[in-house]
Amino acid sequence: MAQKQKLKSERGRLNEGLKDMFMTMDPKSFREALKLLADLRDCDKPSFNQLLEKFEEHKFNKPAEHRVKDVEKLRIIRRNDELNELLSILLATYWTCQDKYDGGYFWCMVPTKKANESEAQFDIRRKRMEDNLMQVMLDVLDDCDYYIHK
Repeated sequence: MAQKQKLKSERGRLNEGLKDMFMTMDPKSFREALKLLADLRDCDKPSFNQLLEKFEEHKFNKPAEHRVKDVEKLRIIRRNDELNELLSILLATYWTCQDKYDGGYFWCMVPTKKANESEAQFDIRRKRMEDNLMQVMLDVLDDCDYYIHK
């Protein structure tokens, strides 16, 4: 339970990237991304923060070709080849899942407004779905031992 509380206390712009990865990537890809992120966070917190900031900054700049090697050549993070490679893997995976799942694995399941539905009704329904999905994300983070320092 303490691990889930930690996520709530660390909410902010950086966790938006994590949420978006969860909502966009398929479960296997997301688990792999979590492993990369947890390892980086545990050994180099400043680089971890930089990686998530750069992910947030560049996730909307999808190039026509977005294989890992193509993204890596963009040199989004300079002077740190390892971090640039990790970011390239995350962005390429994110964009591939975005294409494959019509916007994202879970994003494509978020409800759309019905013709006979008020804005308030729709907002309640959408927020309920997002809350449920965020609980799933917390459970996945817990299952992957994301907040357990090694």
